[in-house]
Amino acid sequence: MDEELLEAIKLSIRIKHNFLDDEILELIEQCRYDFQTKGLKFNPRNPKHRSACKYFCQRSLLDESFEKLSRVYNSIIKELMLDSDKGSGDVDEL
Repeated sequence: MDEELLEAIKLSIRIKHNFLDDEILELIEQCRYDFQTKGLKFNPRNPKHRSACKYFCQRSLLDESFEKLSRVYNSIIKELMLDSDKGSGDVDEL
């Protein structure tokens, strides 16, 4: 599944080579961890989660857009957290 997400992220930042694959895969893992620290369960098949992960990676790889991309990422995370409070099932069971 990470390969699909990796390719989607590369496409979103217009990368056709494989030189940054390891770095992008590491960013995907950091995004998963960020979800976890916020009580969210990352599902790469969920369009909102994929979108959030794309913005997370973009903000790390595209320095000139960091603030804007951070705002978008945080907005999606807040929306997911609100959804989880309503019982949508996106929260990890502890």
